[in-house]
Amino acid sequence: MWRVTLLALVACGRGSSSDPPRPPPGRAKVAWQECTEVARAKMEAALTARLHLEKLDAAGSALTCVTIAHAGQPAYFVELTGRRGDAPVRLHGVIALDGTTELVKLAPAVPRGIEIPRAVVWFETIDLDGDGAEDILAHRRDPRFERAEWLDVVAVRGDALVEVEGPPVAYDDPDLEETCRGTFSEHRAGAATHLVIDVAASSGESEHCLTPGHHELALAGDRLADVRVQ
Repeated sequence: MWRVTLLALVACGRGSSSDPPRPPPGRAKVAWQECTEVARAKMEAALTARLHLEKLDAAGSALTCVTIAHAGQPAYFVELTGRRGDAPVRLHGVIALDGTTELVKLAPAVPRGIEIPRAVVWFETIDLDGDGAEDILAHRRDPRFERAEWLDVVAVRGDALVEVEGPPVAYDDPDLEETCRGTFSEHRAGAATHLVIDVAASSGESEHCLTPGHHELALAGDRLADVRVQ
């Protein structure tokens, strides 16, 4: 089961519908609600004020969200960015549909790329390890370069979120003489879904690039394991 939400400079939430989550016995069923711009803006205002954050970019958005199934009920997975003093922060958590209640407390997330101006991110919810719980796949891009894309994973473990730094997909920085051209796809492996990066050309393995070839990555615990390289 998967849904997608997109952020392109200004965050918004949308996604394809799926079977609604079933609440635990004794709990009232809550109607599925996508993370609309109205809901997103309300959460951004409430959470940045509560946490005393200044926006990294006055013209951009501080919060991105996508609806997930949490404990049998719909809720919002959120990424909140901002600045405390001189330090940039990126927080992840799960917020109830009221837009303020923290079901999974907002906590520091993988910081890679946090200081990139107008960075682009969109979220995909997908069961990566086949445990029946949706995980969050973050597709990130640096708009300063023609090619600069990478992935991060947030694995859902009950009431905890496990941050997993994901692989680079494509990059091109003439100043560093570092370049690679990759494409991303997904491969279903039983109940799990593997991440596939096909790299057509690469200057070599680095922080921004994988080696040329076919890389298939599986979520195993708190890391991504390369289960197939060609």
